Amino acid sequence: MAETTDIKLQEYQADFLMADCRFPALISAWGTGKSMCGILKGMKLSEEYPGNRGVIFRREFTDLANSTMKDFTLYTGIPVSEYKKKVELPNKSEIIFLHMKELDVLKNMNIGWFLLEQAEELESPEQFDYLDGRLRLKAAGIRQGMVIANTTDKTHWLYQYWVENARNDDRFKYWQATSFDNEENLPADTIASWKLLKERNPAVYRRFVMNEWGVSADEFVLIPYEILQLLRPLEIEYPFTRRIVSVDPSQGGDECVIYAMENYRIIDKLILQGVEFRDTMKVAGHVAVFAKKNIIEHIAIDSIGIGAGIADRLRELGFQVFYVQSADRSGIAQYSNKRAEMYAYVSDMVREKRIPYPADEEAAKQLASVHYKVLGSNGQIALEKKDEVKKRIGRSPDRGDCYVYGIYHTQFCPDASIRKRDYNRRHREEEMAGSFMSS
Repeated sequence: MAETTDIKLQEYQADFLMADCRFPALISAWGTGKSMCGILKGMKLSEEYPGNRGVIFRREFTDLANSTMKDFTLYTGIPVSEYKKKVELPNKSEIIFLHMKELDVLKNMNIGWFLLEQAEELESPEQFDYLDGRLRLKAAGIRQGMVIANTTDKTHWLYQYWVENARNDDRFKYWQATSFDNEENLPADTIASWKLLKERNPAVYRRFVMNEWGVSADEFVLIPYEILQLLRPLEIEYPFTRRIVSVDPSQGGDECVIYAMENYRIIDKLILQGVEFRDTMKVAGHVAVFAKKNIIEHIAIDSIGIGAGIADRLRELGFQVFYVQSADRSGIAQYSNKRAEMYAYVSDMVREKRIPYPADEEAAKQLASVHYKVLGSNGQIALEKKDEVKKRIGRSPDRGDCYVYGIYHTQFCPDASIRKRDYNRRHREEEMAGSFMSS
């Protein structure tokens, strides 16, 4: 059953749905009904023109299957087979669901309409222009290429095609809205939560709630350098003693980074460089000696690639090893993977002033160099890849990642001071058992 009956249509939504220009775009904030409007407009064209053919396009297959196709069923009541990725209507119209790597499917096929969902995910207009080239099905009556998206910076093709060109080319028309323009259709606690972003995360608030153009990617940093600087004067006392060694092996990066941490402070570090330190057993040996020197038995290590072999060897040597799979799915829906979750955890610790300033200035700079993106209307956070950071700043954020692994996994380490007291108590009891006082 379609879930649109309880929604009060807003003026901007109605204008988009009824638009007859060739390229209508709804570029609006979270909670403004973009997906609903795009899907309903596509259905309208398919139902009005028998034998029509439409395409709903998304950049990634996972987003297409887990979000777009499910939204289609939610708003139309029509199930979509993940295998067929196609819907056939009684009037012989069909709707096809595609992702970026499947555009060749349309090579010899004409279409009557297309919908680009989350078009800001596309870094160039290549796919849009390709779909425009297939927009020539005679049965369609009216042929339209629709776009739904969030605002972008002013260098993005969306801004250039619609905002800059709209004055000169009346085929391109767009409608905008803030989250508050659709407030009556949204839960009160959702609106209240988004309002808090104004102070907590201004960049996200401006782009995704207030629908502001031109918010730079440089503003999307989970751990801003100026916020880190507020940690410098702090002297934090903890009611525990937790120690960990964190390791980011050199596998395409610039360095193999090894930190020893006690209560979130870097107390020792070892930076390995050169090809020889991509040797599994040699790195494992260095880490083992380093950990024993600092009297630490818990190790968090990036276990992708050669890190897996290093982690296995360290476990064989008797260490307690946390296998860090940064690309794994996070257990928290807000984050696209484990790496984003760990960075967000450290960001919260920094903003709440619960940890000291990093005792490695290069690590601090790298922490503040990692950008993130907000995916879709659910606000999911995805970090840019290490290769992308390296391309932008000229070095891999190996130290930043290693620091994050250590801070995040410290929470899972036992209190070493309690274990030391227990050891001392048992040792004293053993001595007492053999003393004259026990006889």
